[in-house]
Amino acid sequence: IMTQSCGGNNYPLRGGKFSNFEGGIRVNAIVSGGYLPEDRRGKVEGRLFTSADWLSTYASLAGVDTDNLSDAKAVASNLPDYDSVNQWPIISGEAEADVVAREEVIIGDTTSVEFNGDGDT
Repeated sequence: IMTQSCGGNNYPLRGGKFSNFEGGIRVNAIVSGGYLPEDRRGKVEGRLFTSADWLSTYASLAGVDTDNLSDAKAVASNLPDYDSVNQWPIISGEAEADVVAREEVIIGDTTSVEFNGDGDT
């Protein structure tokens, strides 16, 4: 798995590194390897996915029940619980094309719910 984590130039998207605009948060990712089904190799996926989703995705692949995945210590300290969704059904192609695992992404103090919004959220 390779993701662009530096928030570099995402032209023509607005914004860049250290920006909550789409150019600062929307990046490429590549998933490869023998466990990835052959019919999914070379495919482009456009559904919402965050780097935090790797936690639930990896945990699920390791056999952990991700439906009850929680950080009790953080919650007890009034911090947010994990915001992580198992994306393996989408990555592997097990999920139908109209199934979405995530409908929104929390960005700083705002929420982006538009895939190609103007960045003014």
